Amino acid sequence: MAKIVDLQNKRTPLGIRLCNPLNIERTGIEWHGLTPIQKHKRFCEFHTLEYGWRAAVINICITYRQRGWDTIEKIISHWAPQSENNTKKYIQYVCNKTGILPDKQLASYKTNRQQYFDVLTAMACYEQGPEWINAIVKDRLVKAFDHLM
Repeated sequence: MAKIVDLQNKRTPLGIRLCNPLNIERTGIEWHGLTPIQKHKRFCEFHTLEYGWRAAVINICITYRQRGWDTIEKIISHWAPQSENNTKKYIQYVCNKTGILPDKQLASYKTNRQQYFDVLTAMACYEQGPEWINAIVKDRLVKAFDHLM
């Protein structure tokens, strides 16, 4: 059962409260939609979930692809390195949720948006907990894709 997203509730996962479903780290990139005051030391805080998703889509669907990181295995190995995460478990989780093999090359998001939608949604489920990735959160991902097309 999906949970109601309450951005003020401390029980809501940090990435949801920060409107950053994939836990994008602060790197100095001036993403559209960043809040003027970044309260968290490590992770970006966005005005809306749509802005957080937009940054994730740009990172994974555009920048990562340009660097040749175009499989679930390559994407997650860079997104969640073994030095900080159980990368193999993360890869396995996303592959199980999407039905995509770890080393299968993903199509461009422009030709197969659904494939990237599924991968990003599965990553958010892993990062935040599947009960937090509900229809509202997924709708914001659709809107983020729409703004880039």
